[in-house]
Amino acid sequence: MRPDPSVVMGSTALATVAAVLHRSDTPAALVVDATGRAVGLIDTTRLLGRAFAAGGATPVEQVMDGPDALCPAALPLHQAAAKLRQERRRWLGLVDGAGRPVGLLSGEDALAPLADPLAGLLAAGGIGTAAGRAALAAALLHDGQEPVSLQAGMAALNDELMRRVVSDAERGLEADGWGPAPVCFTFLLLGSGGRRESFLFPDQDNGLILAPYPDEQHTGVDRWFVALAERITQALDAAGFPLCPGNVMATNPVWRKSFNQWVTQIAGWAVRRSPQALLAADIFLDFRALGGAEELGAALRREVLRICAEYPLFPRQLCWEHIQQTMPLGLFGQLQGEPGTAHAEAIDLKLRASLPMVGMIRMLALRHGIAATGTLERLHALVGQGRIGADLGAALEEDFLTLTSLRLRQQVADAEAGRAVGNYLALRDLGERDRHRLVGLFRTLDLLRRAAAQEFGGRTG
Repeated sequence: MRPDPSVVMGSTALATVAAVLHRSDTPAALVVDATGRAVGLIDTTRLLGRAFAAGGATPVEQVMDGPDALCPAALPLHQAAAKLRQERRRWLGLVDGAGRPVGLLSGEDALAPLADPLAGLLAAGGIGTAAGRAALAAALLHDGQEPVSLQAGMAALNDELMRRVVSDAERGLEADGWGPAPVCFTFLLLGSGGRRESFLFPDQDNGLILAPYPDEQHTGVDRWFVALAERITQALDAAGFPLCPGNVMATNPVWRKSFNQWVTQIAGWAVRRSPQALLAADIFLDFRALGGAEELGAALRREVLRICAEYPLFPRQLCWEHIQQTMPLGLFGQLQGEPGTAHAEAIDLKLRASLPMVGMIRMLALRHGIAATGTLERLHALVGQGRIGADLGAALEEDFLTLTSLRLRQQVADAEAGRAVGNYLALRDLGERDRHRLVGLFRTLDLLRRAAAQEFGGRTG
C-alpha cells in the first residue's frame, strides 16, 4: 500500500479537497468522520467530475465513494486485488482494526507483487494446463489463502477456460462450414463443477441443453451438436480436464438433450428410481449452466424443483443412499481407516464425509424448493427457512470448511510428493488438533443423518 494518505473531514468543501490533493500530489483522499474513522474515499478523477457538477462548495461527504471503497489493511493482497477488479475501482482506502486511515491501494500496486509468481507459472506451462492450475493452487495455499476461497477462485478460473473452449468450438464449426448453431444452447457443468467445489485435477462431467425444436429437425440438429460436443470434450481433455471414465459428457446422448427431452428424462428418473437412474440423477442435480442461453438452465432448474415436489419418493430415495453411509468411528469414538483395502490406515474423505454431507444437504434443499447449487448456499437457505437448526447449521458450515481444507491440503501434498492425487488421509499423519476436528465432524454428520432421516421418514441404524 501507499502509506500516510491524505485525509479530509466529510464536511470539507470539494474545492478545498482539490487543493489538498494538489499540494500533497496524491491521487486520492480518505474521508473521515468527527471521530477520525474512515467513511469513504474520493479520487482526483471522480473529484473533478463531481465538483464540476455539484459545485466547489459542496461537502465531500455528499459525493464521495462510501464505505464500499474501504477495506482492512490486513486483507490478503489477492483479495484486495479481486475487490478492485470486481468493483471496477481505481483505488481502495485501507483502514486499521479501528477503522482509521492507514493507506491507499491501486490496482497496479496490488497486481505488481503478484505478477512475478504468476508469470513464472505461465512460463512453466501456464494455467491452461492441469499442472499449471495445481501449481497455482499450491502457491496460493502456501501463501495463506483460505481453502474455500481458493476453491471458489479455481472454479472461476475453470469456468473461464471452459467458456473459452465452448466459444472456440462453436466458432470453429462455423469456420469449417458447419454453419451457426441450429438452435440456442447452453453448456452444463455437472457434479462438483456445478457446485463450484472441484478439487485438483477434476475430470469432465458436462452436458448440453438445447432449445426446443421440431422432431423432424432432429437428425440435422443433433449432427451439429454431436460435432460440437466432440470438439469441446477433446479440447477440455487437452487442457487438463480428462475425459470422464463414466462417459458423463455431452458426447453421450444421455447428457445432450433439448429442454423438453431433459424434462422427460428427469421425470423418468423420478418415476423409475432404479440404481442406474438414481446414480445419474445424483450426478445431474448439481448442474449449472455456463454461457450461451443460460435461461435454459434456470428454466430446467424450476422443472427439477417441480418434479421433486411431484414425486417426493425421488428425493427421499436419493437422500437415503447418503443417510446409510456409515461413519468411520469405532465403538469408543476413535477414527477408523478403510478395513480390507490398501488404505486400512487412512480415511477416504470424499466417500466418508464429502459425498454424504453434500448429498444430504442437496436433497434437503431440493425437497424445500431451494434452487442454489453450492453446498454452503443450500445450507444457509435451509437454516434461513428453519429446516435445519442454527446450531447444527453453524457446525456443518465449520465442518464443510474443515473438510475442504483437509482435502485440498492432502491433494497438494500428494501432488508435491509425486504421489497419485487422491482423497485418502493417513491417520498416522494426523496431529491431535486435526484428529479432534475430524471426530467432531463425523459426529456432526451423524446429527445431519438423523435430521435427514426424520425429514424423509424413517430412522438410522
